[in-house]
Amino acid sequence: PVKTYLNKINNQVTRLNKLIQSMLDISKIESGRLDFIFEEVEMNPFINEIIESVIPIHPMHNISLLHHGNSRAVVDKLRMEQVLINIINNAAKYSQPKTNIEIITSVDDGYFVCSVRDHGIGMNAESASRIFEKYYRDEAVSSKYSGFGMGLYITAKIIADHKGSIWVESLLNKGSVFTFKMPTV
Repeated sequence: PVKTYLNKINNQVTRLNKLIQSMLDISKIESGRLDFIFEEVEMNPFINEIIESVIPIHPMHNISLLHHGNSRAVVDKLRMEQVLINIINNAAKYSQPKTNIEIITSVDDGYFVCSVRDHGIGMNAESASRIFEKYYRDEAVSSKYSGFGMGLYITAKIIADHKGSIWVESLLNKGSVFTFKMPTV
């Protein structure tokens, strides 16, 4: 019983910490003080490292990486890690155990492109069009899944500050594909 209570306390502290960090990030975004330390990075090995760190967190999912070309980009490694982990965590949260989460990278006309595909609950067109808004949560989803509606807002801002763009394609009950692209060097 004591271990159960300690695990619950730990989970709540972790959740509160994430909420505080997200609120701090939003405050920095809104005041124009979200800091970046940019460096040139070979993207596929960098993304591979992030995926290797995320796999143990989601042992009930099959997470894989498919490379279609490699490139270098100028990124803030810590912030790009935040982007990928947020998207992958969402893919796992909204998918059944033992389903696949595929990360696909490619190079297209001077841009590095990264897609995260899940086979989860998906979303309707309205939710897909609003998913990057601050605090947006679909009512049907918010009653079943925890979250604050801040992660994808922060993710979109980080991608925009990397001179990139992000979008989602989704089908209800089929899954979602979150894709971002940024200029290569």
